[in-house]
Amino acid sequence: MLIAAGACSALASAGPIQPVEAVQPPDEIAAVTDLGPLEPRPPRLHLPPDPTPSPTPAPTMAAPATAPVRVAVAAARAIPLPVIDAQEIALVNLDTGRFLWQSHAVMAWAPASLTKIFTAMVAVDVLGMSATVAVPSSIRATFIADMNAKAARLGLRITHFLNPTGLDQPGHYSSAHDLAIAAMYLESHYGSLVTIAATPSITFPATASHKAFNLVSLDKLLWTYPGTYGLKTGWTDAALGCLITTSSRGGHRLLAVMLGAPAGTAYAQMPKLLDYGFQLLGVLPRPPVP
Repeated sequence: MLIAAGACSALASAGPIQPVEAVQPPDEIAAVTDLGPLEPRPPRLHLPPDPTPSPTPAPTMAAPATAPVRVAVAAARAIPLPVIDAQEIALVNLDTGRFLWQSHAVMAWAPASLTKIFTAMVAVDVLGMSATVAVPSSIRATFIADMNAKAARLGLRITHFLNPTGLDQPGHYSSAHDLAIAAMYLESHYGSLVTIAATPSITFPATASHKAFNLVSLDKLLWTYPGTYGLKTGWTDAALGCLITTSSRGGHRLLAVMLGAPAGTAYAQMPKLLDYGFQLLGVLPRPPVP
């Protein structure tokens, strides 16, 4: 496979839908870090070689809650929290690595195609961005072990993968907190993947080894929310709507993760979450759509 095309597909498309039991959300939890002067961006991590991961026990799966998430916390600047109808939320200041808001963010949830940020990182780790290879089916178990090893090296405790696509499967789960940590790591260590995720569309011409591909990102916010430059979309029957979004405004960057948004609502709700984050940072207002 052409790794650049594979990584682009991993960051731009969701897998087919298969039923699976969802994850029971916990009682409400939330946290807002007191906002002082902006800290310098944290240094790049230098991690040891990947260890062989130990499988993480799968959590008990149950039907998702139907009530909207409404979490009451003391905002640092008395800015009202947005009402977000989703099962898990994490909001991060990308310039400092500080979490600005978390709601139900440390419980297991089906991640759908948000899984593919790990698929893309491991593919680049193993093969780089320009190798062309034939992928045998026998490599699947080795590749998934590498994805779990990556999660273990990042210190993620609520993440376990059983496939590279994000198809619903009992025992395949992550959390908004873990996915935020992983997305921050991708942002600082995989510039090529950041560029791919920021690309609204691209055409790969036909070659002797493959047909032409016209790839269009499913992330509508690339067109509708100014400053958005990534990162990944997802949907399955169990996971519901899932989004990781990175956005820049006024010299500041945010990363937001939303899991379990009801059908058809994620793209309408994510702007409210991002607007809240930029308000906390004192960046106003949202620019008009070009």
